[in-house]
Amino acid sequence: MSKIPILVCGRNPIVAKGVREGMVPEYDVIHICLDPAKAVTEVPLILSGGTPSNHKDNLGSQNYTRVPIAIAAGGGYSNEQFDAVKKAADENKDAMKVVWLRADMSKVAGPPKEGEYDAYAKKTAGRVKDWLKNENLEGKEGGVYYF
Repeated sequence: MSKIPILVCGRNPIVAKGVREGMVPEYDVIHICLDPAKAVTEVPLILSGGTPSNHKDNLGSQNYTRVPIAIAAGGGYSNEQFDAVKKAADENKDAMKVVWLRADMSKVAGPPKEGEYDAYAKKTAGRVKDWLKNENLEGKEGGVYYF
């Protein structure tokens, strides 16, 4: 069975990489958006089947052969940043409609401190995987849900 492609938005590269590692073997984090300003252009492009021109250093798998089924944004993205990325994708007529996942910050004590990154990433990946596994994604495209 092939891995299910997803895209991750987060501000901390150590946490984002740990989330990617925690998503396997079921999921393939094809791209990681660390910069919300770049995500506004990268996410709609990827959801349209494109490949970002500057992807060579991206922490994701860089397997752009399939469009992700979901975008998972961590707590490092503010509501405004998340909304800007989603709006840019929604306004792109070529972008596939996907499930948008937001970190439920009531389930965590706050941003991780140095030394807590690995455990935080593991828990975050587990919550995303649990949400994706336990929800029927059909009909939820375009919606925002909390993990």
